[in-house]
Amino acid sequence: MLNPKTTDYSLDQLENIAVVPLAFPLTCGAGTITTVILLTSEAGNIPQMISAYVAVVVAIVVSYLAMSYSHLLTRFIGQHEMKIIPRLMAVFVLAIAVQFIINGTGEALPQILSGVLPFLQV
Repeated sequence: MLNPKTTDYSLDQLENIAVVPLAFPLTCGAGTITTVILLTSEAGNIPQMISAYVAVVVAIVVSYLAMSYSHLLTRFIGQHEMKIIPRLMAVFVLAIAVQFIINGTGEALPQILSGVLPFLQV
């Protein structure tokens, strides 16, 4: 995603390219579901849980508006900036993935070490 390869297609190849609905898997795919599950599981009280659900609703509304008015957004943003946005989103996704790894390691490591340490003591 950060260094995409550009490929030129002939007219014959362009006629055979299938339309893939990318918006659906990216907006409500496995990554989105995992993020919502992790946010709600880390909520410590009712206000945090409500804020997680409000954030989901806000994200849905923003996604709907962005998709509905995408023709206006592309004119406003410009072609050069449209090439930058996927790379910026890739950095955001990478940051979220690294944070998930840090959280998972932080919670799993004490349990793993507690099982290994009795065998290491001499």
